[in-house]
Amino acid sequence: MARPREKELVSFPGENAVNDATHPENRCPRCGHKLDRASGVNSGSAPATGDLSVCIQCGELLIFLEDLRIRSLSPAEFEELEIETKALLVKTQLVMRAARRTFGRN
Repeated sequence: MARPREKELVSFPGENAVNDATHPENRCPRCGHKLDRASGVNSGSAPATGDLSVCIQCGELLIFLEDLRIRSLSPAEFEELEIETKALLVKTQLVMRAARRTFGRN
């Protein structure tokens, strides 16, 4: 099982530079949305095994596997994360939900 790497997470305007990277096409295990890009904080590199992500469509917490496929982050894995990482992931989910309400689902 991949171990979460907590350094590569989504940032917010004014906090950190965000760099996009492409990765092999995946589908969110929760909603089926096509995912083929990731944004990392202060990182110019593509996602790596154990990096965390959030589905842009439904907000599902995801983790990259060795082949850069994704799966949902388990509740046990989430509980093992540092409090700052948990807070950032939840903040990301809230911002994404607010954006969907404001700008629509697509």
